[in-house]
Amino acid sequence: DGGPVNLGDFADIIVTNNGVLGINTDTIVNFGTANLRLSGRDKSFIALRGAGGVTFPPNWSISGFTLLVDTNTMATGSWTVTTNGRISQSSSKHWSSAGTNFGYPYMAPLTLTLNGNLTVDPGGEITVDGAGYVSQCGPGRQEGDRGGCHGGQGGDNDGTPPYGNTYGSILRPTNAGSGGFWGNWNDAPGGGRMRLIVTGQTTVNGQMTARAPIRSNPGGAGGSIWLTTASLAGTGMIDASCVKDTNPGGGGGRVAVYVTN
Repeated sequence: DGGPVNLGDFADIIVTNNGVLGINTDTIVNFGTANLRLSGRDKSFIALRGAGGVTFPPNWSISGFTLLVDTNTMATGSWTVTTNGRISQSSSKHWSSAGTNFGYPYMAPLTLTLNGNLTVDPGGEITVDGAGYVSQCGPGRQEGDRGGCHGGQGGDNDGTPPYGNTYGSILRPTNAGSGGFWGNWNDAPGGGRMRLIVTGQTTVNGQMTARAPIRSNPGGAGGSIWLTTASLAGTGMIDASCVKDTNPGGGGGRVAVYVTN
């Protein structure tokens, strides 16, 4: 009848073969009790597009799927991203505006406020890689055979000006990385943006990244990671760089980490 959908009414919810389970504003779901049948983070996707009807368990293991955080999400409890888990977001782009806004990310930054602890296990990922500006676009784009700019300047193959501009805040980074110069193809995008607020401890033994991905050269620029947490632990990686094997490479992005205790 067009009313709310309660996923608790289904005995099994199968998400596989690159399927996406979209959670909209009128969807009711309790992730602690829903019987989800999943096929791994590269085959099963759950997209949070409206979290008003969502109940998260007090200790949630993100395992066997990719959680796409496409809306500002707040939750109470402790989340663990396992080796077979990933938090990311959809990466659609605007295509209607010309100039520096052409190819701008459609999504707002991946924004998660967690009243609890956040753990990323070895092999686990929180990533917005490649979710920035498309090739040849952004406030730090450069003409010719050159990488995109953001927190750092993109590389070039001739060493002659003019050069692209760096931009964005060092203390509160919220900008996406500009794309590298690569014809008319989106094969050198910049990194995306994430904003994480964790009231407890953040433990990163896996990866938290906003990189320009490995595709082609010249590379795009890294994006932005802004993390506020009570404490920080782990031996993993927090990275907003351009990939290392592009030539010339894009500029680095920006990372700000605030530890409140």
